[in-house]
Amino acid sequence: MFDSAAYHDVWGDTPVHSAVTSMFSEYAVLFSRIAGRTTSAVPPPMTMTEGRKIAEQAQDFVNNFVTPILGHIASVKVHKLLCHVADAIKWHGSLRNGNTADNESEHKIDKPFYARTNKDVRTFTRQLFCHSHGARTILARHADADKAAVTAWQVKLAERESTAAAAAATQGTAGGAPTAGGDGTAAAGAAAGAAPAREGGADVSAAAAAPVTTAGDGEAATVAAADGGVAVEAAAAAEAAAAAAASAAAAAAATAAAERARKQKLRV
Repeated sequence: MFDSAAYHDVWGDTPVHSAVTSMFSEYAVLFSRIAGRTTSAVPPPMTMTEGRKIAEQAQDFVNNFVTPILGHIASVKVHKLLCHVADAIKWHGSLRNGNTADNESEHKIDKPFYARTNKDVRTFTRQLFCHSHGARTILARHADADKAAVTAWQVKLAERESTAAAAAATQGTAGGAPTAGGDGTAAAGAAAGAAPAREGGADVSAAAAAPVTTAGDGEAATVAAADGGVAVEAAAAAEAAAAAAASAAAAAAATAAAERARKQKLRV
């Protein structure tokens, strides 16, 4: 109730509309000091010197603005502004919780479920809670199933890549065999051509044919060894890729679980 005598004791002959404007201006300044750090995820703690100054400003706002203009207000919020601002800063380090926007924004998530209740004022709150909690549980379960499916698919893709790499390496190794056979055939032909020369007593032809056979065999052995090395490297790379994919999927699942636990803690 408005008290004219209390108003004139503080504001004198100041018009009421000017006093009300001043009250809202002072409220904006006070609120900016209390909740100005809400945009920071981890706001730095306030000092007790700053906390005492905010508490003094809050007391001045209640005693010299709110009460003379609006009358005595029996409100928990007004009582906290008047008596417990410095204590809150001392206990919590800052007044980031002075802004209730985060909590208020949660209402829009639950409001659609009101349509599923029977609108009975005695029971609709419980019904609303059951519907919203059940929906959140089901959505979380579906999200976990989706992440598990993605993880399984990534592992399967890694296994397919590993199998394909091993098959390609095996085909490459098998492709080197005809090269060795061709070299052996060439060496045999060279030896057969050298036979008439040996009959005529020319041992130089046999000596010339021998390096061709040795070179061909050595080249074939080198190609086969190289193909085997490529196969081993490809298989190792495929296994490493599969292990990396599995590790990344496990890390993503762990991060998602931690985020869900954090959000659930905030809701509680």
